[in-house]
Amino acid sequence: MPWIMEKSLIDYLKEIPDHRNPHGLRHPLWLVLLIIIMGMMSG
Repeated sequence: MPWIMEKSLIDYLKEIPDHRNPHGLRHPLWLVLLIIIMGMMSG
């Protein structure tokens, strides 16, 4: 039986609520979190 992903990591990250002040917001929270995760994985 093949393993099928219903959602990608990005889909899960996009579900996290962003409680930051919208003033001065440059990057979406999901993108910031993705970059942090990728940095941690690369060492």
